Amino acid sequence: MADIFHDIEDAIRQDKLKKLWLRLRWPLAGLVVIIVGLVIAYVLITDATETRKLDQALKFYNALEVSEAGDKDTAAKMFLELAKNSDDPAYLVFSQFRAAQAFTSEGKISEAVNTYDSISSNTKVFPIYRDLATYLSADLLVDTASFLDIKEKIAPILLGDSVWKPMAQETLALSAVKSGNIAEAREILGSLSIESSVPSGVKERSIKLLAVLDSESSISKDH
Repeated sequence: MADIFHDIEDAIRQDKLKKLWLRLRWPLAGLVVIIVGLVIAYVLITDATETRKLDQALKFYNALEVSEAGDKDTAAKMFLELAKNSDDPAYLVFSQFRAAQAFTSEGKISEAVNTYDSISSNTKVFPIYRDLATYLSADLLVDTASFLDIKEKIAPILLGDSVWKPMAQETLALSAVKSGNIAEAREILGSLSIESSVPSGVKERSIKLLAVLDSESSISKDH
């Protein structure tokens, strides 16, 4: 993270603020993948003790191996096939998460978004996973969707007390910057920088990115 911010001044002068911010978002995405991975590992260990679920556990493991080998597209199809035929809600959800991650790795954003949206629209899925899917879907659409579309998509998270709310707000702030709505971005980031319940990583990025916006504003005025 430190190396990124050493380049902030040059990035501002070259009008690369959006690209800089995009680079800052990926550590959070990595954390989300780790969280999902830990939950998946727990499910696999638990299910392996039940004979009737062993076949699904093996299929999931095989798909993981294919993914780790680098064939993300095939792995995604394997995960979706397992989700389609599984009689276990856990495999339905986690297989779709892994499929979406594989699609993202291959640059197939539309497929990844559709997969996340399938999770978030399933009322049988626990809210924490539905909200996570909604957030990840919106984050993938930041480059192409309008600010209003992003805001509408994550509205259920913003209006509730979801654990993913700060991250969703951060994504909304990025969308505001990309749309040129700097005042809105400052308001969101300002809130994230002072709320005690906001994770330290999100708060730190919000403070530093506010400084970037202030510096850009200062440079613009000087010219």
